[in-house]
Amino acid sequence: MKTLNLVIITGVIVVVGTVTMIIINTFFHSSPVGLEEYEVDKSMENSSHTCTQEQTENSDPGPMSGFLCPIIFFHTYTKMGNNSGFEDVCFDKRYEADNYLLRAGENGSITYTIYPDLSLSDAIKFPHTNMTNYASFSHYMTSNGGRETWTYTNTLPGVGVHYEPKYEMLWPWSSTLVTATIYTNSDAKADSHWLVLAPGVCNGGQAFILTVENSSKK
Repeated sequence: MKTLNLVIITGVIVVVGTVTMIIINTFFHSSPVGLEEYEVDKSMENSSHTCTQEQTENSDPGPMSGFLCPIIFFHTYTKMGNNSGFEDVCFDKRYEADNYLLRAGENGSITYTIYPDLSLSDAIKFPHTNMTNYASFSHYMTSNGGRETWTYTNTLPGVGVHYEPKYEMLWPWSSTLVTATIYTNSDAKADSHWLVLAPGVCNGGQAFILTVENSSKK
């Protein structure tokens, strides 16, 4: 009888211990459900001059909204590098952000670096993360009733973003060089949008204004 009781007690301890480890593992390795308010880091690194009145009067994406994001443990930040192919890159004082002007039918590329931003304890808990590179567009609108809304999308008609590489494994001691190529069709609509680069609005991706100009504009 004593042997049977010992076996039962041992079995209960093993089960409880296993369930506890599963709960801990799930907590530290699954997507958290908590939300925190977050403002996107606006890019202000590549403009060398202020936008002219002509550049701003036809390019107004509206104010950038804040976001409710899941609590992220593997934090990153980005540093903008070189760019090429744009008509101009100017600083828009209205929104304190860079405005990248791109003529329809042309492509523009931006090279930047993604860095980890972790405390030692988080680095031990989360030694690496797989990141898929994507971009998101947003535009501010008001309805007839004065209600403020924002539209969000990963693509626009005639406008898209291609990444090289498309994804990467990021470690606490490493960084990744990424090139985002913004491509436009010749019939892309002349308009302005906020564009947020990878790793996204909730994890250090920088936002800037993308203004697509009419292909026939001189």
